[in-house]
Amino acid sequence: MLKINTKNCVTMILLCIITVFAFLNGCGGDGNSQQETSKEEQISDTTPPTTPTESKEGTQNDAGSGNDVPADLASPYRISPGTKYNGEVDGNDDGDAYTVSYNSGDVASINVTPSKEVDIAVMCAEFTANDGIKGEEENLCVGADIDRSDITRINIMIGSISGAGKYTFEVMMTPQNDGNSGGDAGAGDENVVKLEPGTYSDCHLGYGDQNDNYTLNLEPGQTATVNVIPNSNFDVRLWEWENDSEYNNGVKGEEETISSKSERDATESYRFSVNSVGESREPGSYTIKVSVQ
Repeated sequence: MLKINTKNCVTMILLCIITVFAFLNGCGGDGNSQQETSKEEQISDTTPPTTPTESKEGTQNDAGSGNDVPADLASPYRISPGTKYNGEVDGNDDGDAYTVSYNSGDVASINVTPSKEVDIAVMCAEFTANDGIKGEEENLCVGADIDRSDITRINIMIGSISGAGKYTFEVMMTPQNDGNSGGDAGAGDENVVKLEPGTYSDCHLGYGDQNDNYTLNLEPGQTATVNVIPNSNFDVRLWEWENDSEYNNGVKGEEETISSKSERDATESYRFSVNSVGESREPGSYTIKVSVQ
C-alpha cells in the first residue's frame, strides 16, 4: 500500500532503492523460508537486543547502537517492541534497517515521527507509508500481510525521501483477536470465524488484511441483526453473502447494520464480511454486535 507524493526523480530513485532492499532481503512478507532461516541464524531469539551505547560527538546513534544503522536488511539492527527509539538520516544515509520479534497473527503498528527538516518513508512487509511532507508523522500497520508460521521476526526500513534530520520511532505488537478467535478472520473460505450472539471487540483490518469473514447459525424463521462499529478514523462496509448486499454509508466511524431473516426450512449458516473501505484502505479496529431473535 503506497502513499507517495512524488515530486521529482530523486524521490522515486530513493524509494526504489528502499523497495529493492526490501524485496531482495525480505521484510516479513512473502519471502522464502530459507532467507528467514539465515536471518534467524544471525540473530537468536534468545539473545537480548544490544545494550544502547553513548555515541561519540558528531556520530549517529540510531536506536542506541552508537553508530549509523545501515540500510542492510540482510543484517538489520535488533530492537524491542514497545520501546521508543531515536534515529537519524542524512544525505549519505540510504536508510536504517531494523528487525523486531513477531508472533504469527500479530498486528505490527509502526510509528515514525521525523524532525521538521526531513521527509521520512517507512517500509514493512512490502508496504510503504510516506505522505511527501517534511516533519509529518508516518504510520504503518500490517497484520495478516505477514501471517506465516515460519516468520518469527519482521524487518523495517526507515529512510529519507528528502532532507536530513532525526526521527523517533516505536513498534507495537498486538495479537489479532477477530471475533474472539485469537487470530485473523480469513478473507476466503479458510479461517471463517463462527460467532454466537454477543459483542466482539478489538477486531482488526490492515493493509493486506482488508476482509474478515464471519458466520453464525440461524434456525428457521430467526432474524439476525449485525452491527459493526469502526473506530473514529476508519470506514468499513458490511457484505451479506446470501443476498449479495452491501451496507456502507461512507462515513468514518459510522456504524453499519445488517438485519436478515432466515427463509429456510432447516438450520442456515448465515455468512457476512467486514471490509475496509477507501482508496488508502488504511488499517483500523472495529466492534461487532450480533443478536438473534
